[in-house]
Amino acid sequence: MAALRERRGPCLIEAAARDLDKGGHWQPWLKLTRCAGGVWVDHTFDTLKPVFATEQAALRYAFELGRRLADEGSAPSPELHHPGPATWTLSHALA
Repeated sequence: MAALRERRGPCLIEAAARDLDKGGHWQPWLKLTRCAGGVWVDHTFDTLKPVFATEQAALRYAFELGRRLADEGSAPSPELHHPGPATWTLSHALA
Protein backbone atom coordinates (compact mmCIF):
# COMPACT_ATOMS: atom_id res chain seq x y z
CA MET A 1 0.00 0.00 0.00
CA ALA A 2 1.49 3.31 -1.09
CA ALA A 3 1.28 6.29 1.24
CA LEU A 4 1.95 10.01 1.03
CA ARG A 5 3.03 12.28 3.88
CA GLU A 6 3.38 16.02 4.03
CA ARG A 7 3.80 18.56 6.81
CA ARG A 8 1.68 21.68 6.24
CA GLY A 9 2.17 24.24 8.96
CA PRO A 10 1.36 22.59 12.29
CA CYS A 11 -0.35 19.64 10.54
CA LEU A 12 0.98 16.31 9.34
CA ILE A 13 -1.04 14.81 6.49
CA GLU A 14 -0.88 11.05 5.91
CA ALA A 15 -2.84 9.62 3.00
CA ALA A 16 -3.17 6.08 1.72
CA ALA A 17 -5.57 3.81 -0.14
CA ARG A 18 -6.98 0.51 1.10
CA ASP A 19 -7.54 -2.36 -1.35
CA LEU A 20 -11.13 -3.58 -0.99
CA ASP A 21 -11.34 -6.06 -3.86
CA LYS A 22 -8.00 -7.45 -5.07
CA GLY A 23 -7.09 -4.27 -6.91
CA GLY A 24 -10.56 -3.52 -8.30
CA HIS A 25 -11.84 -1.10 -5.65
CA TRP A 26 -9.76 1.28 -3.55
CA GLN A 27 -10.93 3.26 -0.54
CA PRO A 28 -9.11 6.49 0.41
CA TRP A 29 -7.67 6.73 3.93
CA LEU A 30 -6.57 9.97 5.63
CA LYS A 31 -4.99 10.87 8.96
CA LEU A 32 -4.45 14.47 10.09
CA THR A 33 -2.22 15.20 13.09
CA ARG A 34 -1.74 18.64 14.62
CA CYS A 35 0.70 19.74 17.31
CA ALA A 36 0.33 22.85 19.46
CA GLY A 37 2.12 23.46 22.72
CA GLY A 38 3.57 19.95 22.78
CA VAL A 39 0.14 18.29 22.57
CA TRP A 40 -0.53 16.02 19.58
CA VAL A 41 -4.08 15.36 18.38
CA ASP A 42 -4.99 13.27 15.37
CA HIS A 43 -8.08 12.32 13.48
CA THR A 44 -8.34 9.37 11.12
CA PHE A 45 -10.79 9.30 8.23
CA ASP A 46 -10.89 5.59 7.40
CA THR A 47 -14.35 5.32 5.85
CA LEU A 48 -14.04 7.95 3.12
CA LYS A 49 -16.18 7.64 0.02
CA PRO A 50 -16.29 7.35 -2.94
CA VAL A 51 -14.45 4.14 -3.73
CA PHE A 52 -12.06 4.43 -6.68
CA ALA A 53 -11.02 2.02 -9.45
CA THR A 54 -7.29 2.69 -8.97
CA GLU A 55 -5.02 3.06 -5.98
CA GLN A 56 -3.51 6.27 -7.35
CA ALA A 57 -6.93 7.93 -7.76
CA ALA A 58 -7.92 7.08 -4.17
CA LEU A 59 -4.54 8.20 -2.86
CA ARG A 60 -4.72 11.50 -4.75
CA TYR A 61 -8.26 12.15 -3.45
CA ALA A 62 -7.27 11.52 0.20
CA PHE A 63 -4.11 13.62 -0.09
CA GLU A 64 -5.87 16.60 -1.67
CA LEU A 65 -8.65 16.39 0.93
CA GLY A 66 -6.01 16.45 3.68
CA ARG A 67 -4.33 19.48 2.13
CA ARG A 68 -7.64 21.36 1.92
CA LEU A 69 -8.57 20.54 5.51
CA ALA A 70 -5.13 21.61 6.77
CA ASP A 71 -5.21 24.85 4.73
CA GLU A 72 -8.73 25.70 5.95
CA GLY A 73 -7.76 25.07 9.56
CA SER A 74 -10.18 22.16 9.79
CA ALA A 75 -7.56 19.77 11.18
CA PRO A 76 -8.07 18.63 14.78
CA SER A 77 -6.97 21.18 17.35
CA PRO A 78 -5.24 20.25 20.63
CA GLU A 79 -7.18 23.05 22.35
CA LEU A 80 -10.40 21.17 21.63
CA HIS A 81 -9.07 17.81 22.83
CA HIS A 82 -10.57 16.63 26.09
CA PRO A 83 -9.28 13.33 27.45
CA GLY A 84 -11.90 10.91 28.65
CA PRO A 85 -15.16 9.64 27.21
CA ALA A 86 -17.21 11.77 24.87
CA THR A 87 -20.43 13.18 26.23
CA TRP A 88 -23.38 13.90 24.00
CA THR A 89 -26.65 15.59 24.77
CA LEU A 90 -29.76 13.56 24.06
CA SER A 91 -30.85 15.93 21.29
CA HIS A 92 -27.44 15.61 19.58
CA ALA A 93 -27.49 11.80 19.85
CA LEU A 94 -30.93 11.63 18.26
CA ALA A 95 -30.16 14.12 15.48
